[in-house]
Amino acid sequence: MEHKINGQIRYSRFKLVDDTGECQVVTLAEARSIAEEEGLDIMEVATEKKDQLATCKLIDYGKYLYNQKKKQKKNKHHSSVTKEIKLGFHTAEHDVDIKHKKVKEILSKGNKVLYSMDIKGRDKSHMDIARDIMQQRLEKLSEFASFSDVKVSYGKMTRITTTLTSK
Repeated sequence: MEHKINGQIRYSRFKLVDDTGECQVVTLAEARSIAEEEGLDIMEVATEKKDQLATCKLIDYGKYLYNQKKKQKKNKHHSSVTKEIKLGFHTAEHDVDIKHKKVKEILSKGNKVLYSMDIKGRDKSHMDIARDIMQQRLEKLSEFASFSDVKVSYGKMTRITTTLTSK
């Protein structure tokens, strides 16, 4: 968001809010002298409307921008991403261990994992075995991850999924 500061403000009179929160109606020349005295900048916070004067605030603009960037960085840092790890019905044990290491790495970065197992073709007739395999794999992961309820979706390809989060 682009802010009007100091020389960019073109109102002859406006409300000026100082750092203590006090509001006063001043001319542009008065506001500039007050800002210069205190070593601060004048920033427009609300534009002029029909019946109201514009509102400007006395702030240290450099400090304001620094705090805004800091807030954005903090908000960006806390957003988590969901990554998907797919396993098959007949995935070898060694390959499963490698995938589990990858899951651990993803969870350590603060992201979530969509852990899924695809069941295709003839394997669909062995859903009870597939559920047992998925349960065994989730028990191995339970040391460092917690998971939500296991969902089964049917269709052309049956899929067993759950979402993993770090403990």
